Amino acid sequence: RCSREDTVTVYHEGWEKIDSLCINDSSLFVSHKKGISKVGLQTKEHILVVDMPNEPCILTSFGPDVLFTNQERFSVWCLRQCGELEIFAGTEEGSVDGPAESCRFKQPLGLCTEFDSVVYVCDVQTSSIKLFTHMSSCASFLSAVGSLYEAFSVHTKGNSYTVKSLSEAHDLVQFCSNILHENELEIRSAENITGVLNGPRGHVSAKTVSSVRLIKESIKRLGDILGEHNYRSCNLLSCMTLDIENCHATVHTKQLNMSMLEYARSFGATMKESIKRLTHWAAYYHSSRKSWYPKPDGTIQFSKVAVIKPLPSVQMSPNDCEILRGWASTYGAAVRQRTVRQETTMAKHGTLPEFMYQRQLDSVPKVSFEEE
Repeated sequence: RCSREDTVTVYHEGWEKIDSLCINDSSLFVSHKKGISKVGLQTKEHILVVDMPNEPCILTSFGPDVLFTNQERFSVWCLRQCGELEIFAGTEEGSVDGPAESCRFKQPLGLCTEFDSVVYVCDVQTSSIKLFTHMSSCASFLSAVGSLYEAFSVHTKGNSYTVKSLSEAHDLVQFCSNILHENELEIRSAENITGVLNGPRGHVSAKTVSSVRLIKESIKRLGDILGEHNYRSCNLLSCMTLDIENCHATVHTKQLNMSMLEYARSFGATMKESIKRLTHWAAYYHSSRKSWYPKPDGTIQFSKVAVIKPLPSVQMSPNDCEILRGWASTYGAAVRQRTVRQETTMAKHGTLPEFMYQRQLDSVPKVSFEEE
């Protein structure tokens, strides 16, 4: 514990009131009534570097530079080490998220930095905190995920799309796999992780990396098999919905996450039932080759099929109702059916983090901290 106090500098004539201080390198930057002054910690000399009379602002160091707020211009400015001024973020009044050169503030007041790469701006009039950071890593990761969607033509309902060939899909999935592998190596090197990566810790999980690698190898193998038969009509748009749509709706397989063995066993029956749905065919089932059941002469329209009339409604006593409910709960429980439209991969894209979305914030009257 140190109780020693040293005088760094004294109030200069015209300062009247200090709004903010920050230290950068060997200089002290002071925000006061006249603007922003730079005070040498060794020489004790001060220079007015920014002329902003009667415009209180908050200062913070940002690497070799200094950032400060400008409430009158609804922006954050940067004072370079060489003395030049330029706008860091904000263009005009408003509340719009986005890149630094196009975002908007209502009343930027609070300001702080972290790791010389992240900037936090407090917009008091909208009761919000804006975050500025480098998005190159995030953009690279999202482009890798987007290439996986593009490989299988996953798109928003109603939007146009193009079906990729097997070679094009393999290249896109290969790109996604490479980005995820590089991301995995960077995480292990930065945090000295030797075990399995876990998704909830903010990392790409090892299962995700292995799953993308499995998709890449499967596409290559599928191309090799179809190439032997000179088959060029493969549509990958239908491959992403095989587990949900075909296995649940056609084969009625109830496993949520099938193993490779279960998938292989269900694949034959899935393709058989799918072909039945897509082709015009008829089948006659007999209990014996010498069955005496006659074959139907022809088809009949669905509108002419005899419909069983519903039974007439009857009054039941409360006791009979309880007996019927007990029987239904014991012997009549049905397996829950899944809606195909809600479970297809094409209809479930997932969501991005909340800060990736723009939203209009409600503003309040301008905040003033001046003493009355």
